[in-house]
Amino acid sequence: MAHVVRARDLVLSIAGVVALFAGCQEPLPGKPTYTTDIKPLFDANCVRCHGAGGTENSDPRTGSAYMNDMPVSHLNQYASTGGCDPDAGAAQAPCVLGAQWAASLPLLHAYIHGTGVQMPLPPAEPLSDWELSLIDRWLANGYPE
Repeated sequence: MAHVVRARDLVLSIAGVVALFAGCQEPLPGKPTYTTDIKPLFDANCVRCHGAGGTENSDPRTGSAYMNDMPVSHLNQYASTGGCDPDAGAAQAPCVLGAQWAASLPLLHAYIHGTGVQMPLPPAEPLSDWELSLIDRWLANGYPE
């Protein structure tokens, strides 16, 4: 009987430790960067639509980096590339707006927090509180590369 009680206590102790650590999350980095912290999160949750070849990145009518007259960011790259200067004329390379550009807009915060259109779109799961806090901290620190 003593062996049964000890085994049960051991199982309960292990289950308690597992439950304790299951609720713990990795601490947020003090100064998250795009390359180290944000890009992996965007790659996992956003670039299937907002990345090179993503479904939201071009208007099929024009082939531009605009969807419904709104510029769309390629979150798989930090900097904008190509001809993003509206005053330079049509002879420039196609504009590809990067995550740095998206981070400069209040819309990014609104979208990820669901106060605009919820991103990522269903049926994808919304970002976790930890992921939202990570992006918020990156934005608050001036969205470093």
